[in-house]
Amino acid sequence: MSSKQLLVKICFGLVVGIGLLSCERDPFTTNPNHKLEFSADTVRFDTVFSTISSITLELRVYNRHNKAIKINKLWLEGGSSSVFRFNADGYPSGQTKMLENIEIPANDSIFVFVEITPQANMQSTPVHVTDNLLFSLNGQTQKVILEAYGQDVVVLRNYSLTADETFSADKPYLIFGYLHIPKGKTLTLQAGTKIFINRGSKMILKTGIRNIQLDNTTIVVEGNLVANGTTDKRISIRGDRFDWAYTNIPYSYLPSQWGGIYFFSETGNNRLKNTTITGGNIGVLLYGSSTIPVKLDVDGSIVHCMGAYGILSQFGDLSVINSEVSNCGKSAILQLGGSLKMIHSTIANYMPSVFAGGNTSRPAVDIVSFTKKNGAVAAFPINSCVIENCIITGNLQNELSLQDTTLGIPFNVFISNCLIKAEKLSYPQLHEIIQTRAEGNDIFVQTTPDFDNIKESGYFDFRLSEQSAARDKANMTVSQHYPTDLLGKNRLSDNKPDIGAYEK
Repeated sequence: MSSKQLLVKICFGLVVGIGLLSCERDPFTTNPNHKLEFSADTVRFDTVFSTISSITLELRVYNRHNKAIKINKLWLEGGSSSVFRFNADGYPSGQTKMLENIEIPANDSIFVFVEITPQANMQSTPVHVTDNLLFSLNGQTQKVILEAYGQDVVVLRNYSLTADETFSADKPYLIFGYLHIPKGKTLTLQAGTKIFINRGSKMILKTGIRNIQLDNTTIVVEGNLVANGTTDKRISIRGDRFDWAYTNIPYSYLPSQWGGIYFFSETGNNRLKNTTITGGNIGVLLYGSSTIPVKLDVDGSIVHCMGAYGILSQFGDLSVINSEVSNCGKSAILQLGGSLKMIHSTIANYMPSVFAGGNTSRPAVDIVSFTKKNGAVAAFPINSCVIENCIITGNLQNELSLQDTTLGIPFNVFISNCLIKAEKLSYPQLHEIIQTRAEGNDIFVQTTPDFDNIKESGYFDFRLSEQSAARDKANMTVSQHYPTDLLGKNRLSDNKPDIGAYEK
């Protein structure tokens, strides 16, 4: 054998030997003191609706030692009947809710993903559900607690009323697709009713009267919607996510999670009283015509955090009393023709840039009598617009826009005794106006929350601050017709009512 051949064989043997050594598994530790570490001692879900699969939560399992660890057994203490399930290192727990021989290399980690589908509990209040995720290794057992609150819910999928119905506060309602109130039918919401709306997909709803393009799950009203909340038992309409979109922002604070409430009623008795609507795209849409307006009374209600508009009224007959419309990606109130009566309401547009939609470029209140497209003018006559004792403010320098025209289109607008943020106000329709350039925290309790510390700092609070220019400045004659504020507080007790929805 030549020296070259011998050298090749030696090199080949070294390569193979090194390869075999590199393929050998790390030796497993058998030291009972070598334990796992976890990213959390409890995997905690918030409210999860019964029979509906939860979101997936993550647990990270660490091996901080210089030898590999073998988890001999990983299982749920509740066994196969547990309502929880998990996936560890890519392996699903299956019907047995158990895995064996899971390996974690030295100084490495694995992910465990946990879900839950609670069973119906036949109760109106949430039920605490717990289990333990157990890890057996080196003769020791470690555990991570799993917990959630299971809430029974009435599930409605692409639901259209066939008769008058009443929703009660006994159990919440979960809407998928759409909730449709046909012409001639009335849906009544009792005080304390909670409606949760799942994020949906685009569809066309064919009602027999019109075809409606829906971009998300939506409540469609062609008949009547009557929401009868009270100050202590408010009605809630919001998205169905209870978890956190980011580590510091819960989904309950985010817009565009569902579509909105769309009113197409040719005739009707629509009312939203003491109702809180949050997290949609257009909170309330009134879609009427110049001959048949859509009527809606909003009283003591909150429309908050919308991706586009808070209330968009096209040829609506809209009344907004003692209400808050706030933080919308576009205008909080857009009136395209029709009639608007807005008294003692707070219109505050402080949409944070961190949210979808970012800071709005539209004024908080926009009153429009015409639009132009390709040179053609579309008329939206403003038959009546009366705004009194209201706050109109936000992030922009000018938060009120009145779009009149010299084309003879009716523009009957009267605005008085309001606090309005603006650089300059020269509209002849304004009377006894307090013009301000003040930032939000000079008017309200809080408009710049600390999102890095949201649980402690709180969220937006549009009650008046101590130094607010809106204090004691309302027109008493108007206030006497509306003696209590949005929260039920007497605004006449000191004979100096405040402007806006909240009495200090």
